[in-house]
Amino acid sequence: MSTWVIAKRAIKSACAVAATAVLFTTGTALAQVTPNLFPDLQWRNIGPFIAGKVDSVSGVQGRPGLAYVGTDNGGVWKTVNAGATWLPVTDEVQDIRGITALAVAQSQPSVVYAGTGSVFGSNYSSGVWKSIDAGAHWQSAGLQNAGAIAWLLVDPQNPDLVLAATRGIDHHQGGARGV
Repeated sequence: MSTWVIAKRAIKSACAVAATAVLFTTGTALAQVTPNLFPDLQWRNIGPFIAGKVDSVSGVQGRPGLAYVGTDNGGVWKTVNAGATWLPVTDEVQDIRGITALAVAQSQPSVVYAGTGSVFGSNYSSGVWKSIDAGAHWQSAGLQNAGAIAWLLVDPQNPDLVLAATRGIDHHQGGARGV
């Protein structure tokens, strides 16, 4: 196995561990739920509607009501009331459709990144998009020719420093992909 393959796997594992740690810490620090509450729960659809399946989720530590979800063909949706209602925040941008990765800068929560593509392997991707006003407006942040964006990780201190893992244009043939 080449050093490059080992390095890519190590970076991917480190990104996954870091993101899982952030989400786990965020979730457990905010609320403790006892298992005896589960039997009385009844599932209901609270949205987002007409957006397709959810492929990515991101939130802000210390703000339990704020979250973003990325959908397969419906762009980015935002809730500010813990999911009671969801609003589409990328409908005005034609190039943003399928969202495969989301990341909110924890040091500056108004900065949100969205990676485009498809988890089913289509070649559609318009790269990474960035909002500096909590999803009100979006600008291209690059990687238009990198294929689907598999993962985004924002530096904890610098909201302008982002790692992006890309699948490449043709992942079956080994195309341009990496971090």
